[in-house]
Amino acid sequence: KKYNLEGVDIVGEVASMGDFVHSSDIVLSPVRIGGGTRLKILEAMAWGRPVISTAIGLEGNDAFVGSAVRIANSPHQFLSEIEYLLDNSRAWDDCVNNALHYIEAEHNSRLKLVNIFNALESKF
Repeated sequence: KKYNLEGVDIVGEVASMGDFVHSSDIVLSPVRIGGGTRLKILEAMAWGRPVISTAIGLEGNDAFVGSAVRIANSPHQFLSEIEYLLDNSRAWDDCVNNALHYIEAEHNSRLKLVNIFNALESKF
């Protein structure tokens, strides 16, 4: 199915999460099936971008839902959350700052290992 939405890029796997996130204003993670760790969400948070995900995508991460990551479970909700963040610089800043604080407090060493792993993986 093709989508033609101005200003919206729908992507699958990306070669470099850092490059991808830096080229994005907001990172969406519309996870529909549970299981596994959501490292990409944590990485986007660590790169200082607002993240919007589904309740399933945020399972087990209740500590930052709402304050650091916005939640949306339908296309309409995703659109509403995107508009809210784009129109409300205070909410944007709060989301980013709360995410960075959470990452620093809870996941800093883990993300360092992920970045090392990703760097090594790209070499092979």
